[in-house]
Amino acid sequence: MSPIRAALRRLKLGAPRTGWTRLSRSNISLPDWEPPDPEAYLDDLLKSRLLRGIEAMLRDLSNGRDHDKYVVKEAEAYPGQLNPRLLLQQVQAVAGLHPPARSEWHPLGLLLMGAGTDPLAALALGFGTARIPDGEDDDLYMVTVRHGLQVGDREYEFELADVVTVNLELPAPKAPTGLSARIIARNRPQVLDGPVLENIGVSWDRSENPNYSFLPPNSTSHPVTYAVGRFGPESWRSEILLTRRPELVRGWHSFVASKPDQARPVIFTDHVVHLATISDSHLIANSQGLKCSYAVAAQDIFGRWSPWTTTFFQGPDEPPQTPSVLSVKLDPSGAAVIDFSWDWSNRSPEFIELIGTYEDDPGSRLFTVRLQFSGYEQPESSGFEVIPLDSKRELAAGWGGAQDPDPSEPEVRFYRLSTTIPIHFAGQRYRFFQAQARGQCHIHHLSIPDWNISPFSQPVGTAIYDPAPPPPPAVPEVPQWASLPDIAGVSRAQLRWSGNSTIAGYVLYEATETTLLAALGLPGPDTSKPFTDRLAVLRTANLSGLRSAFRRVQKELIPAATPETVYEAALPRGSSVIHLYAVTAMSHNQVESSWPDNSKKFIAVAAPKLAVPSAPSLEAAPVSKTEQATVNLRIRLGHGAAVDQVELYRAANEKLAANADTMGPPIATLQVAGSEISFTDNTLNPGWLRVWYRAVAWSARDDQRGVIEARSPASSAVSLLLTPNSPPEVIDLRVNESDSSSSEIWISWTSHAPVTVTPLGPHSIVLETCGTAGSVITRAEERLDAVTAVDNLKDLSAAEPGGYTIVRTGEAGSYRTYARLPRPAADQAFSVTVKIIDPLGRIGRASANVPPLS
Repeated sequence: MSPIRAALRRLKLGAPRTGWTRLSRSNISLPDWEPPDPEAYLDDLLKSRLLRGIEAMLRDLSNGRDHDKYVVKEAEAYPGQLNPRLLLQQVQAVAGLHPPARSEWHPLGLLLMGAGTDPLAALALGFGTARIPDGEDDDLYMVTVRHGLQVGDREYEFELADVVTVNLELPAPKAPTGLSARIIARNRPQVLDGPVLENIGVSWDRSENPNYSFLPPNSTSHPVTYAVGRFGPESWRSEILLTRRPELVRGWHSFVASKPDQARPVIFTDHVVHLATISDSHLIANSQGLKCSYAVAAQDIFGRWSPWTTTFFQGPDEPPQTPSVLSVKLDPSGAAVIDFSWDWSNRSPEFIELIGTYEDDPGSRLFTVRLQFSGYEQPESSGFEVIPLDSKRELAAGWGGAQDPDPSEPEVRFYRLSTTIPIHFAGQRYRFFQAQARGQCHIHHLSIPDWNISPFSQPVGTAIYDPAPPPPPAVPEVPQWASLPDIAGVSRAQLRWSGNSTIAGYVLYEATETTLLAALGLPGPDTSKPFTDRLAVLRTANLSGLRSAFRRVQKELIPAATPETVYEAALPRGSSVIHLYAVTAMSHNQVESSWPDNSKKFIAVAAPKLAVPSAPSLEAAPVSKTEQATVNLRIRLGHGAAVDQVELYRAANEKLAANADTMGPPIATLQVAGSEISFTDNTLNPGWLRVWYRAVAWSARDDQRGVIEARSPASSAVSLLLTPNSPPEVIDLRVNESDSSSSEIWISWTSHAPVTVTPLGPHSIVLETCGTAGSVITRAEERLDAVTAVDNLKDLSAAEPGGYTIVRTGEAGSYRTYARLPRPAADQAFSVTVKIIDPLGRIGRASANVPPLS
C-alpha cells in the first residue's frame, strides 16, 4: 500500500470520533466539537509548509544526524497561511490582511511537535498506530523501515514498526485546575472613540509530565493540547478561542502550551474588542467593565478530552478622562485668561466644564462655563470667549486638525478661555484665584448619559494683590549718629522705621547734604557748625520737591519685618556731611507708596567724631602728723579736647601698675570743673609696700556736634611708701618651749613685721640672754628675710655647742619665729630679750624670765 493510502487508512481507522463535551451557560452553549474530514485533512497536510520543509531537509542533508540543525528561512508570509481568530474581527484591521513577514523554523522540530501534540498529525505522519477492528486482517497500516542484517555469510532483510497499544485502563485527562483570568494589557483604540483591545490572560495549572515526575501507574493521561472557550461579553455570544482549520477540513487547531524554563502556569491570551450596541443598532466602543466566562478542557495524544473547567472574569470600567488646567493669568482689572487642554489621542470630549474660585472661599464660584463638544472638534457657543491653540499654545488656524502637529493624528489639544471675574479683597492684602476643570468622554455619554464624569482637576491659580498703594512707613524725626569708622574708615548706621507684613518690601533712597544744598542753590556745608544747626537748614527746606536729588540705595527691595524694619547703611569713607534717607513701601503689585510729604519725614544720619583728650599729669604727697594714712593728689589737665571727668586708679603691685587697665576699677571718678583737680585719698592703711597711682581723663560727649566721649592715655604712675607710725611689735613671747633641755632653751614669738625686704631695707632680729645682775650672757643677731622657714622643728639638726638657731614656721603673713639658745646652767635662772629693728632703726622689744628646768 502506498504511504498516502496508508496514511488515509490510519486517519479513517484511528482518528477520534468524539470531542469535548457540550458546555452551556444561560441557555447558550459553546460550539460543539467538529470531526475533521480525513481526506481533506490529508490533502491539506500534503500541501503544507511542513512537508515542503521536510522534503527540502532530506534533499539538502543526506546525513540524518544533521537534520536537527536544518533551518528554513522565508522572506514573506506563506501564501497559504492560516488567519488567526484573534484580532479585530468586528472592525477594519489597521495593518492590512496579509502583511509581509520574515520567519525561520526547523522542519524536524515542527514535525516532532505536530506529531507529539496533534492526534491527527501523529496518525497522518506515521507516528501513531491505527489497529483494525477485531475480526479483520491484522494490518498496521504504519510507516515501516526496512533493515538489512548480515549474520556470517548470510544477509537477512526485515521491517520494523513501533506499535503502541492503548491501555484501556488509563483514564482520560483530568479537568484543568487553578483556572483564572486577569487583564494583562489594554491596547489603545486604533481610531478616535474606537474600542479598546482588552488582552486577557487566561491561566491554569500546568500538569506534570509523567516522563519527568514520579506518578503512580495508570494515574491519568498526560494532556498535550487544550481547548479554550468564552461566553460573552455579549449575552448571546459564545465561541471557541482556537484557530479554525481550513473550511473543507473542519474543526479547530488545539492550543499547545509553550515549554517553560521553569514550572509555571499555562497562559492563554485572549484579545477582546469591547463593543456595545446603542438604540439604532450602531456599534460603539463599550467603556464599561468587560464581563465574560472562560472554559478550558484538556486533550491527550489519543484525542480524549477532559471535562471543562470554567471561571468568571469581571474587568474594570474605563476610567474617566480629566482635562488639565495649564495656566491662569489675572490682572487687577479682573480679566482672567485660562489655558486648558484635552487629550484627543483616544477619546473626544462630550463636554468640558471649568470653574473659578478664590482659594480661601472655594464654595463661592466666580464663574462656571460648560463647553459642549458632543464629540465634535469645536464646542457649541457658551457665551464665553474660547479660542483654539496649537501645540505651541499660540492661536491656531482653526479647530481640530489645525491644532495638531499632524492633522491625521489627534493629540493633546489646547484651548484658551477669556473671562472677567469680580475682584474684591475683603480686607486682605491679596487673594489667590484658582481654576479647575472636569469633563466627560463622548463615548461614555453615549453608553450612559451623565456617567463617568471625571473629578475636577487639581487647582491651578495665581495671586492677585491689592493695587492700592501701601501706606508710607513712619520714620523717626530725631537725627541719629552712625557708628565710628571701622578699620576701613567706613561708618555704618542702623536705619529703623515701622514694619508692615502686608507689603513686598521697602525702597530706600539717599541724598547727601552737599547734593541737597546744591539743589537748593545754597553754599556747601560748613562742617565746623553744630550738626543741629546744619540740619535745621535742611528741615526748613522743601525736601519733598527734591526727589530727583535722591538716588536709590539698592535695586532689590528691603524685606519687611515687624514690628520694626532695620537696615544697615554704610556711609562713604571719611564722610563728614549729613546723609538724608527717604523710605517708601512697595506692594506686591509693584505699587509704591507716596513720597515723604514733609522734610521731617526723612531720616538724617551723620558720622560722629571721637574726641581723645591728652594724658593728664598726676602729683601725690603724703600728709604727715595724722593717725590715718592720707595722700593728697593733684591732677592737671592738658590742652585739646574738653574733659568731662577723671578716673583715679590705685594698685599696690608694681607690675599691675604698669597699665591702668590692670589696676582694677577706679577708686574715684571726679567731675571736672577746671584745669586742675585735687583729691585726698584717706582709705589707705600704712605699711611697708609702695602704692601706685594713675589718672585717666574722659572727654565730654556732645550730641549736637557729633562728638563721642573717649578715654585719654593714662598719666605716668606715681608711687608712695607710707610706713607705719610705730616700731614693730614682738607678740606672745614664750620660753622653755618643748624640746628645751639642760643645755639649751627654745623660745618663740610672733610679729607683724614683713619677712620680705621692704623698699627701705630688711627687718632684723636681735636675741639677748642676761644674768640676774643684768650682764649679757649670749647675743644673737640675724636679718628677718634670712631666717630659714621650716615645716617641723623635729627635722632640725643639733646645734653646735654654744651656738644658736633661728627658724620660722607658717606663711610669711602669719608666721611664728623659733630660736634655740645655749642655757647657762640647768639650775640657773636668767632672762631673754627679743628685739625687732625696722629699716628706720625703730626697735620693738619683749623680755621674759627663764626659770630653771625642774
